[in-house]
Order: sequence, then C-alpha cells, then structure tokens
Amino acid sequence: MQPLDNRDREEFRGANDPALRALIDARDDTERHRALELVLRDARPVVSAVLATHRNSVLGQEDLEDIEATVMLRLFRRLARLPVAQGEAISSFPDFVARLTSNAVYDTLRQRFPRRTRLKNRLRHTLGRDGRFVTWLVNGRTTASLRIWGTERIDAIEAPVVTRDQADARMLDPEYPGDALEAVLRRFGKPIALDDLIRIFGVLWDISDDQFSSIEELVIDSTQLLEVEAREHLALLWQEIRDLPSGQRSAILLNLRDAEGLNAVMLLILTGTTTFTEVAGSLQMTTEQFAAIWGDLPMDDLSIAARLGVTRQQVINLRKSGRERLRRRMRRRHQWTSGS
Repeated sequence: MQPLDNRDREEFRGANDPALRALIDARDDTERHRALELVLRDARPVVSAVLATHRNSVLGQEDLEDIEATVMLRLFRRLARLPVAQGEAISSFPDFVARLTSNAVYDTLRQRFPRRTRLKNRLRHTLGRDGRFVTWLVNGRTTASLRIWGTERIDAIEAPVVTRDQADARMLDPEYPGDALEAVLRRFGKPIALDDLIRIFGVLWDISDDQFSSIEELVIDSTQLLEVEAREHLALLWQEIRDLPSGQRSAILLNLRDAEGLNAVMLLILTGTTTFTEVAGSLQMTTEQFAAIWGDLPMDDLSIAARLGVTRQQVINLRKSGRERLRRRMRRRHQWTSGS
C-alpha cells in the first residue's frame, strides 16, 4: 500500500490507540523496531491475563504457552503493517490484544475438542437467546442463572454433578436445550458456571470427543468445511438424509441448525454437498416454495407440524427416529472406512 501523507497520517494517529503513536510516527527502521518492542512488551500482561482465565480448563500449561507464542507472532505481523489504511486502525490496543488472545484460545479448543466446542456454542446460544436465563461473570467464570432468581446472586454451586440415572427426561433431551438447562438449574437451586454446565451436559447427552454419539456430532462444523475429510463426511451424511422416509427427512432438514442455532442447510449448499434445487426436491417442494420458507429456517416444531399436517409430538418422534437411523448408518460407514 502507498505510504500515508501527512494529513492522512494525522487522521490515522487519532484513530489508533495512543499506545501505538510511537510506532506510527517512527521515522526509520531503528525507531520502528524500538517502538515495536515496547508495544509487544506492553501486550504480554494482557495476553497473560486472558490466558489465566483458562488455566483450570481442559487446556494444559503447554497449550497455553503455545497459544501465547501464536498470539505474539500474530500481533507482531499485524503491527508490522502499521501505518496502513484508516479502516485497519486499532482504537483500543488492550481490547485488540484480548480479542486476539481469546480467538487463539477458541481456535485451539475448536481443533482439539470439536464436539465439546459445539456443545459450548449451543449452550451459550441458548443462554443468550432464551429469556428464562441470565449470565454474568463470577470470579472470571461465565455463570448462568434463572432470571426469576434475580441478577445479584453470586452463590454459584461448586463442581455440580448429575448422572444420567439421576436426570429427568427434560435434562436428557438435547432437542430442547432451554428446558434441559432450566431443569438442571432448578435441581441445584443455584447458579452454575458455564464450564460446569458443559461438563454436565457432556455426560447427560453423551457428547465427547472420541465418538460419534448424536446427529449434532455427526453434522456440521462450519470451521472445518474446507477440510477434505469433512466434505467427504458431509457428502455421505447427505446421501443418508436423502434415503430417509420423507417425514423423517423433512423433520430433520426443516429444523437443521449449526452450533450457533442458525440455518445449517445453507452450509450443505455452500460447500457444494448439495444444491438448493436438490434440497427443495427432497422436501417435496418446488424451488419457489422452498425459497418462500428459506428465511424461516430453521423452523420450530409447531411450524413444521403445520406444514406436514401432523402434531408437534409426531414431528419430534419423526426427527428422533430419523436421527437414530442416521446415527446407526453413519457409525456403520465409519466402521467400514476405518476397517474396524
């Protein structure tokens, strides 16, 4: 990019955090290197503070050290490009470093523990969207509570445990995570840290990172869509979905959502696994009819029931039986391809 003239440089200085001004104003390589060293030195406490919140997580000390090295390298590369266009200004340097560090932590967790990460995303999404819940930080940990309990409670329970034998039907049903979360919170009568909720529902919903246990684990992680193995997996999954009876197929596709609760059918199309026309046909719709409901996906069970002319419970039963069939078929395919 072309160097900034004096006027643009002054505007760029004003748009960036004052901590970066010495770097922006450096007149030669010597000044630039000295300023960069000082900025990187100031970044380390921020990186350490963010990583400290993960020291009791599933990440070990070596993981955290690797993440710190990655963050510092990314930060060096980013700062080495200053000054550049106005659109790349860093208005708050500490916030930028914290966000960079959090993203690096998340990248590591997502790669190491993909199913656990999807479970965390799903619980976060439910807690953020369902009016029954509130979340806040307690001693640096995201903690969930029922809204009716008020927002001042900080008496989170320590290390709560629920086994499948102790759980009721609502806790064991991943189709309705809001109901499951409410049931678990009411069981203990206290707020619960998000990390503990992830551990609880990992047990209750049989979600781990060493097996395929449900359709959420069989399908769709948008972070892996460019990987050849993931694309092959999606292609096999789509074949199995097409082979389902029409009712099961519709109950699954019309409700199919990714880890963020958004329309996962779009991911199947964007990856080239299938086409818009083919999905419409599998739902026994014309492309025009499918386009008309596209903005409503994923649909809730009542909407699906009205479209299929059945009851809400029948929709739940259709999707449950369809998922069971997909689980069995995909496990069988996995055994064939692995030679086990």
